[in-house]
Amino acid sequence: MAVRDIKQRISSVHNVEQITHAMYAIAMTRVFKMKARLAATRRYANSLEEVVQHLIHGLEDPSHPLLESQGGDSVGIFVLNSDRGLCGRFKGDLNRATRDRATKTQNPKLILGGDKARVFFEHEKFEVVQQYVKFYDEPEYEQAETIAADLLKFFQAGGFKEVHVIYMRFINDFKQEVMSEKILPLEKKELSAIEGEDKQYLAEPSVDKALSEIAPHYLRAKIYRMIMESKASENAIRRIAMKNATDNASELIDELTMQSNKARQQEITRAIADIIGGTEALRKQAE
Repeated sequence: MAVRDIKQRISSVHNVEQITHAMYAIAMTRVFKMKARLAATRRYANSLEEVVQHLIHGLEDPSHPLLESQGGDSVGIFVLNSDRGLCGRFKGDLNRATRDRATKTQNPKLILGGDKARVFFEHEKFEVVQQYVKFYDEPEYEQAETIAADLLKFFQAGGFKEVHVIYMRFINDFKQEVMSEKILPLEKKELSAIEGEDKQYLAEPSVDKALSEIAPHYLRAKIYRMIMESKASENAIRRIAMKNATDNASELIDELTMQSNKARQQEITRAIADIIGGTEALRKQAE
């Protein structure tokens, strides 16, 4: 490869390196900000779950409409994916987990969150009943309110007998895992498994009405937590992917620079050889 071509390639790789480094820095900043928000969101969602579980345990009639299927025969599977790429394994892991879950489920119906899920499932055989896009890097609570209201409406109308959410749980900057959680119908858990097990709650006018009132708030908080978990995970994975891309670009620039130097040396050597050859020819002619 000619020196000129190598230098053009070095320039192109350098431009890519600048872009990936900028994306790495942005993702790192977003992860830092979102970790604090996620911690607060988890505390809020856990507090509401504590209240909901105490209310469920206090029900006189266990056949509350939010605790059992309303006649639906399909299972809703909601996946929280991304609208953007360049995030490593994030979108692929979530799409594959959703496809595997749907394949093993009788009569699944998909609810897609994020454009990457929409594109993937355009080529799959599963029925899609709802789509959500524009999951911003700083999620808004109104998104969770809309989604929770839609899922609850599907469930209460008998559209779904169960609703599951597949998302990426954020563990730390270097570890995230795909999770699948059933959010409807509500499930009764052992109080020993949640915080605040020793607390006593007084519900007015009744436990049944209190549960019906607070359950939508609980679902919104839970879905918002899952959105935050996925967004924190997405940016953490993107940060690592962009760091690796930047390092690879830097290594490639070093290799190309060495190739350029070697090619330049070869050109100089050839030029010197030509000069020597020409000089020798002139000397012989002069003799």
